[in-house]
Amino acid sequence: MLKGSHEGTDEARFDAALTVCVMRYVSDLHIGRINPQNLGFEFDVAHKKLDLPHFVRERLVNGTDLRSELVAVEPPFPSYQRLRTALQHYMELEKRGDGEKVFDAGTVSPGGRYTGVAGLASRLRLLGDLPESVIIPPDSQLYEGPLVDAVQHFQERFALPPTGELNYKTIVEMNMPLSDRIEQMRLGLERYRWLPYQFKQPPIVINVPEFRLYGFNEEGKVDLTMRVNVGEDYNHQTPMFEDNIQYMVFRPYWTPPPNILRREIIPDMEKTPSLKELNLELVSAGGKVISSGNVTPAMLKQVLAGKLAVRQPPGPENGMGLVKFMFPNAHDVYIHDTPASLDVFSDAAEGEGELKRVASHGCIHVQEPAKFAAFLLRNTPSWDLERVERAMHEGKDNIRVNLAPPVPVLIFYMTVVVEENGEVHFFRDIYSHDRTLRLELAEGYPYPK
Repeated sequence: MLKGSHEGTDEARFDAALTVCVMRYVSDLHIGRINPQNLGFEFDVAHKKLDLPHFVRERLVNGTDLRSELVAVEPPFPSYQRLRTALQHYMELEKRGDGEKVFDAGTVSPGGRYTGVAGLASRLRLLGDLPESVIIPPDSQLYEGPLVDAVQHFQERFALPPTGELNYKTIVEMNMPLSDRIEQMRLGLERYRWLPYQFKQPPIVINVPEFRLYGFNEEGKVDLTMRVNVGEDYNHQTPMFEDNIQYMVFRPYWTPPPNILRREIIPDMEKTPSLKELNLELVSAGGKVISSGNVTPAMLKQVLAGKLAVRQPPGPENGMGLVKFMFPNAHDVYIHDTPASLDVFSDAAEGEGELKRVASHGCIHVQEPAKFAAFLLRNTPSWDLERVERAMHEGKDNIRVNLAPPVPVLIFYMTVVVEENGEVHFFRDIYSHDRTLRLELAEGYPYPK
């Protein structure tokens, strides 16, 4: 009898422990292991929390299809499913070993001699950039043809300039252990679980490490995509949050936020007091505009005291460019055009790659602002690309256009993205958010909720 009582107690404890583990697994699958707000990601997962005891009892214990019930609580995004599939593929690759490392012989240009051809071909086949059907002679020491094409394909997937040159950065990325790539994918899956799963309107999504904006249509498909420039990675990182684009302003004024005013604008006015040279205006509390002449010490005192506001007039050299997209937020971060003289998206700037694309004060510069504006206004009568272009380039006054309804915008952080064709693209952890999340997850339960 004592033995039976003891066994019954053990079974009850086991059942309770198993139930807790299942509830924890379901919660982690649905909203993630860590509350994103503890890591500075301003996404609210609280409203997505499930009634876990009810879920386990009604949908798992009394359910008929355990697998489908668990799939139903995962993020409902095709991109999430593609990433999960890619993760499984990389895990299978890792079981066979990392393969031969690529030999670093300095920069090797197409057509040059390279003694590591066999190892390079093996690595590119493993990673899927060199087709199995391509035959590379095992004794070849010439870097040419299909190998160059495969390296270019690899460079494109890893956000490197696709020069075809076998250089140090390319080799470092090639030799990265598969276990690191697997961890990168797992971190991406975790972040997907932080996102809102439903939107009142098709959203705009900006992936900061990818330097790319995506506009979704009513069918949930990507209808627009373009490059963006984001906040530099030291003092002005672009924050991660969700909001709604409420309106846009053509030919806007720019009023520097307090930190930029204090650190940059006022020192500039002390060094070069000419308002005309600085392309600035001073505005009194009563609305009087001072647009010419020099800034005197007395005026500077009034600026510092808040009695005079500083702004930049509309025009091609305005800090916002010719259009800005507004979602009022505590960070003073918006999407906007770039000044005409700021070389961010030209072919020359593209050669400098990431250096040019992490250079803002936290705002997001779009490559094709007119096209983006027309996309947001696609359901607004009489607003097409031609009218957008006129509003940007003609006239002197600024024009505000409200979006009805507002458009959701997500500023997010994914260092790995899987395209619809299954191609996996990796991006550098520019703000070290992957590193921070990895360290937090390594601490184990209980995770910060």
